[in-house]
Amino acid sequence: MRIHRSDVITDEKHLASRTLPCTRVEDTVIDLINASSTFDAAYDWVCRGLGRWKTTPERLRLAMNLRKKIRYRRDIERVLEAASGALSWLEVRYVQGVEVPHSLPAATRQARVRQDTGNKYLDNLYEEYKACMELDGAVAHPEDEQWDDKDRDRWNLVHKQIVTSRFGVRHLRTDKDLC
Repeated sequence: MRIHRSDVITDEKHLASRTLPCTRVEDTVIDLINASSTFDAAYDWVCRGLGRWKTTPERLRLAMNLRKKIRYRRDIERVLEAASGALSWLEVRYVQGVEVPHSLPAATRQARVRQDTGNKYLDNLYEEYKACMELDGAVAHPEDEQWDDKDRDRWNLVHKQIVTSRFGVRHLRTDKDLC
């Protein structure tokens, strides 16, 4: 177990209630970034916060603006700017390595599609072209859940005429793989 001290616990709501004070998600992410030994580890904390819908790029940027020192600040700011709705390293890699250099139109990120079983979210939807690019990392898409993804793809094709292509780390790992 590691214990980190933080001087950013200023939320008066915590002090007024009978719970222990705690940092906001954004401050915790920044503390974890500062404790990371590599940029990849730091960026992983950003992806976890965004990908699990615990925070937003805007809230993370605001919290970063309140701090003087943040490890990898410029790189994290650049990623947050480029992400524009991308919630994982794979999604940012797709935007920066495929969509932008190949002059593709900007997709709608995390596009909500109403299905019979509830709302589903598509990573990159090109609505005009009825095309969806799904980016599947092992963490968010474990092997035992991939049939659920395929069922969703079939539902989208039958009911919305949206064709889905799926890409993983091996498709986006190197610049050569991107093309």
